[in-house]
Amino acid sequence: MDEQSFEEAWGRLAEQFLQEASTIETDEELGAAFLDFVLKRERLRHRVEGPGPEQEKVDRQTLERLYHQTELGPEHFVAESIFKRLATDPTNAIRRLRETVEARSARQTVRAKNPRPGRYSSITRLINDIVDDDRTIPARKVRAELLRIDGIVLLDGEIRNLQDGDSLKERNLPSRVSDAKLRAKKQSAEPG
Repeated sequence: MDEQSFEEAWGRLAEQFLQEASTIETDEELGAAFLDFVLKRERLRHRVEGPGPEQEKVDRQTLERLYHQTELGPEHFVAESIFKRLATDPTNAIRRLRETVEARSARQTVRAKNPRPGRYSSITRLINDIVDDDRTIPARKVRAELLRIDGIVLLDGEIRNLQDGDSLKERNLPSRVSDAKLRAKKQSAEPG
């Protein structure tokens, strides 16, 4: 089997797995299907075409490599634990994978909720300051306030800060003001 036909066969195998996996409902079934997918992929790579001693040998070697990961670095410890579990208990491997994904998602959610004042552009910081002074101020008045600040100009439909090159399309100003008002409201509601 040449490289091109291997790639085509590998692509078909992956596509078939993804189609089947989308219909699977339990971790047990998904774990078994994933292990079968890995074994079939390795059989394909070793050019083993049917059941027999050669397939059994390739399957044993594949399970051994899954269980005894030696080539992965410490940054891949989660993948290593999942592969090790896949070799012995596919259901547990899928549960571990789901738990890992959910935990990572939860950490990202917490991180996303934390305020990151440094992320705001200079114009957004100015808008925040204007809104902090008057939380009912309309966007058109914020525009006028911005343009009164030295170094802030309106050029080609953009509000620009000539000092650092930051710009904001004029049509986006109302949503930026709205966001600033929400942030101000949220900050005033927080105990502190």
